[in-house]
Amino acid sequence: MVVVVLLLVGVGMLLTLLFPVAIYLDADAVAATAGDWEPDPVLYGLLGLAGIVAQPLQAPLAVYYLYRRHQSEGVP
Repeated sequence: MVVVVLLLVGVGMLLTLLFPVAIYLDADAVAATAGDWEPDPVLYGLLGLAGIVAQPLQAPLAVYYLYRRHQSEGVP
């Protein structure tokens, strides 16, 4: 049981640390397309970094970003 908990904690920490990089790279790719929405990759990357300290920030940021991305680009 302890091993499962430690594994889940490790995966959660890894995803938390990778989120700012992932949202930055995706925002950069979306901004490079000819869509009507040009997200600022640096802003989203910094907000993702702030989510490392304030963990509850990452989920609403991800939902908002994916909603705007879906409106602009369609289904990924």
